[in-house]
Amino acid sequence: SDYLDYIIQSIKTTVGESNTAALELFIPSLHNLLNASQATSDDTTSPRVVNFTDSSRTRVSFLFCSLLSAISHPSHPALLLLDDLQWADTASNEIIGDILKFNDENGNHGRFVVVGIYRDNEVSASHPLAVKVSELDHEPNINITKIALGGMIGDDVNEMISESLRLPLRLTSSLSKVVHKKTDGNPLFVVEFLHSLVKEKLLYFSLTSKRWSWEADVIDLKCLKDDVAKLLTRKLLNLPPKMLEGLKCASCFGSQIFTSTLLCLSDVKSIDSKSIDVMGALEVGVECGLIERSVAMFQFSHDLIQQAAYELIPVVEQPWYHKMLGGVLVAQSRLDDTILFVAADQVNRAGIQTITDSKERILFAGLNLKAASKSMEQSEYDSALTYLNSGLLFLTCIPDHWG
Repeated sequence: SDYLDYIIQSIKTTVGESNTAALELFIPSLHNLLNASQATSDDTTSPRVVNFTDSSRTRVSFLFCSLLSAISHPSHPALLLLDDLQWADTASNEIIGDILKFNDENGNHGRFVVVGIYRDNEVSASHPLAVKVSELDHEPNINITKIALGGMIGDDVNEMISESLRLPLRLTSSLSKVVHKKTDGNPLFVVEFLHSLVKEKLLYFSLTSKRWSWEADVIDLKCLKDDVAKLLTRKLLNLPPKMLEGLKCASCFGSQIFTSTLLCLSDVKSIDSKSIDVMGALEVGVECGLIERSVAMFQFSHDLIQQAAYELIPVVEQPWYHKMLGGVLVAQSRLDDTILFVAADQVNRAGIQTITDSKERILFAGLNLKAASKSMEQSEYDSALTYLNSGLLFLTCIPDHWG
């Protein structure tokens, strides 16, 4: 369309050819947009850590602000949606702050809106995100609106169930009241709770009445305050063992895992030395609705699903999994920046208590040193310090480690 052509030209003019190439490392799909005529389905480049040896966070902020300036206008504003900000590191919070300040400078006001989503129960007053939001709240030209999202009210749950079962609201009212009581109106809880009712045949399609049927009183007695974690755990436990083992490994990386990382996990073993196909498990997970896939990554459909998968690993075995996955990544002949950081994070989560072999400790100390050096090159000094401290911990129990 004419508007799309205008946007493409605006990006190339405002951002510049060389800067556009740098941005494509963060946003692979941008390459397909700017080169639509040459783009193919094989363009599957993954986002990766970018090593700006001649700049710092300031340049990264400049790149994103230039991009937003190119694609937005007060008469046609853009929406920037950022999810799971409770996990954002200090550098990411600083970039978000830079973007908000840019939006209110140099006549840019009203070009775009930033919506940030986070779990408030995981963000204390001293959390980096809370500190940054408090700082921005005192900026005279930045308007921050805080919205606390609770569960759906009973009427909304009833409307949701009514539409799903294709029954009038008055007929689904009894079921909706029980579902709302059990789930507090959390949309994910509602969906999983209904799935569990169907599986247990407490909610079923009646061939006699030719509609969905249930006994609300039986459901109320049968499902005793089952929280979503238990529902998700039960759903995961019904999966084939090989697939479940793959999802457990994937959960060790968090809610998402890049395809580039998965391609390095070709020699993953379970604790009883059985081979694990992590990529295959995730692909089946997509079919089951547990996993979502994009060009560059797989991610759990909800972070609570990732949490449930991770908690299926016994606490005493979790360090072993992190060590095993980190070791598989370290064994790669060539570690690019992304894999380097992922590998270091995995072995650090394993902890020094799990790694008793002196050669392994020296190897992992060296890995942290490399990660710290890369972080320093990118002006990520807090991260560099963390990696250096982790590396030193691996050396503390080795005799004459300063020799």
